[in-house]
Amino acid sequence: SDATLRRMLVNLRNRVKPQGLLMVCRTNRQDENHGTLFKIFDDGCLQVVERLGSGTEIEALALDIRATD
Repeated sequence: SDATLRRMLVNLRNRVKPQGLLMVCRTNRQDENHGTLFKIFDDGCLQVVERLGSGTEIEALALDIRATD
């Protein structure tokens, strides 16, 4: 569910130091790799740095995370 994915992203974000990088990727059923590299800002928000293939399908959830989450 989106709530579970969001909780996982928040937990991962909390483990990365400010100004650090978080890569979220997956291999689909066609054996293609897609992912998004995020930068964690001092306020805890994420920003897209680079995409591999089409990027991660949970990119919108990650970008919606705020410092208070």
